[in-house]
Amino acid sequence: MASIHNLRALDAAIKTTPIIDNHAHPLLKPAYLSKFPLLSITTEAHGVAIEDSRLSLAHIRATKQLAEILDCEETWEAVVSSVERKRVETPDAWTKRCLEGIETILIDDGLDGVEKVESYSWHDAFTKSKCKRIVRIEALAEDIIRRHCDSSESGELLSKRIFDDFGREIQRSIADPDVVGFKSIVCYRGGLDFSHVREIDPSELCKHIDEIANLHRSGKAPFERLQYPRLNGLFVYIAADQIRDKSTFYKKPIQFHTGLGDNDITLTKSSPSHLQKFISEYPTVPIVILHAGYPWTREAAYLAMAYPNVYVDTGEVFPCLSRQGQEGVVKQILELCPWSKVLWSTDGHWFPEMYAIATIQVRSVLKTVLGELVKTGQLNEKQAVQLVQDILFNNSKKLYRLEVESSLPSFAELTQMRPQAVAASSNTHSADSALEKLRCLDAKWLRIYWHDYTSSARCRLIPMKEVYKKLERGKPLAVSITKASLGLLQTDALIPEVTATGSYNLHAVWDTLKAGPTSGHVSCHGEFRELDGAEEILCPRTLLRKTLEKAASHGLDFLLGFEIEFVVLERNPDTAAGPADRYRALRSSDGHAWSTARAVADWGATGPGTFGTAVDEILGGLDAAGIEVEQFHPESAPGQFELVLGALPALEACDALLHTRQILEAAAARHGFRVTMHPKPFAAAGGSASHVHMSLLSADGRYDTSKPEVYEGFYAGILRHFRAIIAFTYASPASYERMGDSLWAGGRWVTWGTQNKETPLRKCEGSHWELKVLDGLANPYLAMAAILAAGTDGVVTKAPLTWGDCPIDPAKLTEEQRRKLGASEMFPANLMEALEALWADKELCQLLSPSPIARRHHDLHIPSKWPRIGQNASLAAAAAERDVSHLTLRQSTGIASISGHSAPEKVDANRWLALMANPDKTGVYPVPGFDVSQRYSGEPMDGWTATLTVKRNIPGEGVIHPPTELVQVQLDEEGEFGTHDSWDVCASTITLDRQEDRGRLHGGEDGSCGGLLSENCVRRTEEAPAIGCGAPRLDRLPAECSSNFTTATNPTAYGYSRWEEEIADEDEARNVNWLRGRKMRSMASDSAQADSDRMQEMARRTANATGMLLVRWACNGERIDERVTPRLRSQLVMTGGLEFEERNGRRDRPRFFSRCPFADGFRNHLTSLLLL
Repeated sequence: MASIHNLRALDAAIKTTPIIDNHAHPLLKPAYLSKFPLLSITTEAHGVAIEDSRLSLAHIRATKQLAEILDCEETWEAVVSSVERKRVETPDAWTKRCLEGIETILIDDGLDGVEKVESYSWHDAFTKSKCKRIVRIEALAEDIIRRHCDSSESGELLSKRIFDDFGREIQRSIADPDVVGFKSIVCYRGGLDFSHVREIDPSELCKHIDEIANLHRSGKAPFERLQYPRLNGLFVYIAADQIRDKSTFYKKPIQFHTGLGDNDITLTKSSPSHLQKFISEYPTVPIVILHAGYPWTREAAYLAMAYPNVYVDTGEVFPCLSRQGQEGVVKQILELCPWSKVLWSTDGHWFPEMYAIATIQVRSVLKTVLGELVKTGQLNEKQAVQLVQDILFNNSKKLYRLEVESSLPSFAELTQMRPQAVAASSNTHSADSALEKLRCLDAKWLRIYWHDYTSSARCRLIPMKEVYKKLERGKPLAVSITKASLGLLQTDALIPEVTATGSYNLHAVWDTLKAGPTSGHVSCHGEFRELDGAEEILCPRTLLRKTLEKAASHGLDFLLGFEIEFVVLERNPDTAAGPADRYRALRSSDGHAWSTARAVADWGATGPGTFGTAVDEILGGLDAAGIEVEQFHPESAPGQFELVLGALPALEACDALLHTRQILEAAAARHGFRVTMHPKPFAAAGGSASHVHMSLLSADGRYDTSKPEVYEGFYAGILRHFRAIIAFTYASPASYERMGDSLWAGGRWVTWGTQNKETPLRKCEGSHWELKVLDGLANPYLAMAAILAAGTDGVVTKAPLTWGDCPIDPAKLTEEQRRKLGASEMFPANLMEALEALWADKELCQLLSPSPIARRHHDLHIPSKWPRIGQNASLAAAAAERDVSHLTLRQSTGIASISGHSAPEKVDANRWLALMANPDKTGVYPVPGFDVSQRYSGEPMDGWTATLTVKRNIPGEGVIHPPTELVQVQLDEEGEFGTHDSWDVCASTITLDRQEDRGRLHGGEDGSCGGLLSENCVRRTEEAPAIGCGAPRLDRLPAECSSNFTTATNPTAYGYSRWEEEIADEDEARNVNWLRGRKMRSMASDSAQADSDRMQEMARRTANATGMLLVRWACNGERIDERVTPRLRSQLVMTGGLEFEERNGRRDRPRFFSRCPFADGFRNHLTSLLLL
């Protein structure tokens, strides 16, 4: 016997067949959404009775399904809260998601007034094909009667004009191509047994109409609703006459409400069996029995079987019945009725959520019912596929003569459809659909991935039996993950903004499910949600999804295609090799060059160091995962290759990119290779990038994206924000090693060119452009969110493309050419500058969301509320009010969270950024000392440098406004000019000594410790000192540690500091000994006379006391086989921090509490610079 899980074609048909919804109602306008109860999506109850629906099986099931779609708790309150949030944040995108999989909707627009609901054509934006109209007979009649009630006519003349006008309107609807049928609710207005109206004396009908008119004209009962059974039935007959007699070629159907309905229905008269006489009288008029006639489903099935003009619809059964009820309805209809006479609809009204759960439920029920029919041999798989396609699509298309966009695949095509492609095409979100996808993939482990702010791929592995256990209970699969996960650096250290408290739920996104990256494993991406189901905008994937939803609300959609450049390294067979030499360049890379055949000549070979052994497995794994590879070829650098992926919708393309990386890395590792996407692994060879190709699409037909005025606005938006975007696309300090002119790497200039590979934006054809300044260390979700947000804004604001088409290498342009092309801006030269550009671009920050921007700054050590804090230390020290702020820094092997002073309260972040935007000097200094890559190691740091960026002249006006008495020059006891002591700067240096053969640090004397400084010594020293501007004092310093102190006190009102002279005397420069022998300047200018010896001395000492220095550490690398192998890189902030002890009512003694900012290997050497 066949199992549904093994019926690939049937499974694919059920999941992917587009649905023609042959009967539904308009959605509410935003102003009316809160005026109708969301509970109505699963019940016909109203008023007080609707509250009891919460305990119905249909409601409970719908709650679970909506909770899964919304990624919230399985409570109705959480669902309502999440829906309301969607209505506010992204209403159009949410509606589109709810209507996914629906080809077109045939809309009865007579249920509510036009002031409450959207027009039928409004819904076109959310379906693949244009929606059509169903004319409600009773609503049309009521409009005509209401119009004539305002006239003075009466008697037979009034009746005749009403019936004549009604007949003409029916004829107009018959001729209207947007009208595909009619609908009657005569069931509500007396019942379906109306065939006797033909026998009523016409004079009786005239009396009814006169009565209606007189009551309306007198004001006693203004006419609202046609509730006269005889008249209601007569209008149905008139409509049927017109369809029969006036339609020459195609006769449009009449839909009848039957069975299930509001409590104002007479249930005993709602059985479709009452229609039998009417059906017999009009054998050429198609009749559609709505709602399966429930609970008289078998009667409806009989009529559809017995009469060639009768069809049975299964709408409102989904979602207003329980699952068992729905299965029963489908089975009862198929007991007797040919499936060619069966239609499907949602009967959706008011709320898009009703459409969503109805489509999920029908696919799930068809899978169960048809699976059983095939399993028991009543149908073969091909017949079951035909049944699905007919009920959901073909029958309605034929009956209503619809012209639709979609076409259906053949049985053979469905048979060949990969499970992954089916999963990607499926628009269902239920636990049932997830189970089916997983069973098709037949794995033992599930990996749920997320991609964090350091662009690190992280994952959780879950045994499949645990996955099945949860999904079979109808629960969404979510893993609790600490909130710190989005604030971790590569070393698992926290940035100061986050704490170890709180957790998210990481929800599996089943649409991303793919095979791999290894045998027996399947993978999907996850999105973070709050515990109450609220979306977390800090989640990179969520940020991109919401960016795309916002773009869709503006009528834009996108196709993306990524290129992945990577370098393959082989494992070093030398077991004595250190960590830096564990891998080396491919030995088989001789003759390796761009697109050379020789580079793939060893394809399939099995010798050591031959990457060809892994290529087949990589490409096979990508094919099994359903990831399209358009090309694979060698690139320029040794061991460098490129994969070109097929174009996909934006979010799917980013998912596929990250899946590809995992498959690539895993397959290579199994063959003993290491794959790196480092942007510049070899100094003398080409770098590696991850170029993205972009094309614009119109999400709703609003734009013709082939027109330059549309797509040029998009790329103008990107160019306008390009300097800020680069912080996401070149997300690592190493990225800027690749940035260079004339290297086919996108160059350094903000510009574009047609088929110009030296420009960062290359126009290929029409709206298809390539962005070249994106590498493999970027988080693609964050990068593409920034790019697409900027581009969308360009379209919306009609941004002009003021940059000219650059025809040559931008670096070779003359100044005049550059001026004409508008190519005047250069990209930031390093990550720090890029982050500054990002923070300064408030427009882009607002387009994305402030939270991810701030987190991005924290991750790369620029705090959100005080950019460039490290470069304004002396100025900060002079602030009258101080608090504790936090900086963070990013390293490859170490992290320190550092406390420091906040910025002056009256200076906002923008002002600080402007002050430091153009430094006067940037110096690079060699660093003697100790290896930071190994804890307590004494190896020299050969090849390391420190970079100090200096701003000499910072104006006092508008920066700091201290109280006047604090800056008044006054005489001290010795007659020297000074300032209020609250503005004194106190610098104290602590030097801890270590054993002689390790040398000394910062001028310390030979150590008293018998060996390396103990952890206890370091910890106590960090925690213990309390130092004032007088004699220093250390509390609880361990006896085994010797110490040395240097203290200087300067009044800052004379000048914050300037130090121009070369440091020659180590004793004067103890605390900056690691920069000895070089010129440096501190952060502020000296306001005293330049020829004042005393001021120079004070400035010199103040420079020693500078509390925060921003330094960038970089390793120049070691040369191995004529290639540069990169070593550790890091960015560090050296800072001090203050707490004040109260003494006699004044804060006069700082208590040292900061940690040494260096990596673990430097923690045992503590240098603290304290400011008061």
